[in-house]
Amino acid sequence: MKRLLAVVGAAVAAWAVGSGCATEPPRDPPFDEESPLEPGEEFAFGRSIAARLSTGVEFVEDAKARAYVARVGGVVAAASRRPDPYDGYRFYIVQDPRVSTFSAPGGFVFVTTGALKALKDEDLGLYLLNMGKPKGGLLIAMHGGGENAGDAGSAQSIWAGATAQGMTVIAPQAIDLVSSAWNQEKQERFVLDLIDAARRTLDVDPDRVCLAGHSMGGDGSWMLGGRNADRLAAAAPLAGSVMPYMKQGAVNRLQTPLSSYEGLQEGVIANLMHLPLWIHHSADDPNEAIHPDDIATGRLRTLQERFPGRYEFRYDRVDGNGHALPKGGVKPILQWMAGRTRRAHPDEVVWETWNPWKERMYWLFSRGHRDSWRFHAKIVAPNAVEVTGTTKPLAGRTAPAEMALTLLLGPELFDLSKPLKVTSGGKVLFEGRVEPSFFALMASILPRNDPKQWYRAHVDLKVPRLPWKELWD
Repeated sequence: MKRLLAVVGAAVAAWAVGSGCATEPPRDPPFDEESPLEPGEEFAFGRSIAARLSTGVEFVEDAKARAYVARVGGVVAAASRRPDPYDGYRFYIVQDPRVSTFSAPGGFVFVTTGALKALKDEDLGLYLLNMGKPKGGLLIAMHGGGENAGDAGSAQSIWAGATAQGMTVIAPQAIDLVSSAWNQEKQERFVLDLIDAARRTLDVDPDRVCLAGHSMGGDGSWMLGGRNADRLAAAAPLAGSVMPYMKQGAVNRLQTPLSSYEGLQEGVIANLMHLPLWIHHSADDPNEAIHPDDIATGRLRTLQERFPGRYEFRYDRVDGNGHALPKGGVKPILQWMAGRTRRAHPDEVVWETWNPWKERMYWLFSRGHRDSWRFHAKIVAPNAVEVTGTTKPLAGRTAPAEMALTLLLGPELFDLSKPLKVTSGGKVLFEGRVEPSFFALMASILPRNDPKQWYRAHVDLKVPRLPWKELWD
């Protein structure tokens, strides 16, 4: 009950102070006692917005569930600044797996089924916090460890110096102390929730969010960094690695020959086009073999040749340092991080999928992707985009013939008053005007609290599938 109060309360409070969405402070004058609108006019205005929000949306009609949400919402509303809107509050449950609530003026409140499910299924996480300066950056510091080992305090002690650079530091505690804990879905979701919450409540710069970690935390910096590169400004994996694929019976150890490594887990390296890395690893590390980092940086160099100016990284490959931190400490890394700013709207995007629930990378959106799909989209001229879609070649694979991809469009990259043209290998996939859409708002606002990456329109595509080569299409 307390968790539902918090979730529904976010939407009620957002409208009560004049915002139409729970994830962003109001930019326009609030609808309050000093508003030029009369209560009836405000209700009519909110009803028109709610009607537009409802277009193409499936609502849950379960009477018991709706009554429960309405009862909880009523408790919250009674304590809000607007306990008695013109025609009362109206609560709706939207059939959507994403976790969010949102509202419209006049007391219209929407809660997703994903939010209700999360209240029942979520694992509570703990974290340590060191506050930085207002409008400063945010550093998520992930601890090392393994089976029954590891604590947030160790990461906090390593990275707390970031506050001297004006950055706020959050050191999360792994929910499950297992090997490669940060590679678990629940851990990744926890970290992303912390980033969203920090943007909402700690006044941090959404374009200056960084990841860092040592040992298992270095694994997390690699893996979460690659999968969520569009949310981040920089990452620093120290004595960690991208998860490798090994030959049967082989283990990732210092004495294991390189010939036993068959590759690296997808969804990481290709996505690092716009995420700078500072990597540190010692060749004699007995705990985390250096081989995956050697393989990963080799691939990054190849991608740098293929895409000049992209895939920036620094690799401090040392010897004689074992599994320790850099001998000079992490201050130079923190100073470097403090100067990095996310490129929120790149004109070229590579997205190699991994987790099915990860549906977006920058302005690319895809739902229902299977295995590992790789999309490459580039603005080649004003309002002209070239896209390719590739999958790993498998014996006998013939499907899918086409891959579903949606382009999310905003004024930062596109002129929405003019026609858009999308091609793939000479084939025209779309050509014409694109109108503003509620779907674009839902796809960009609901999954994350990131006002720098909100989109206004979209176009759905069917991209012809090609088999990829080892590193590129």
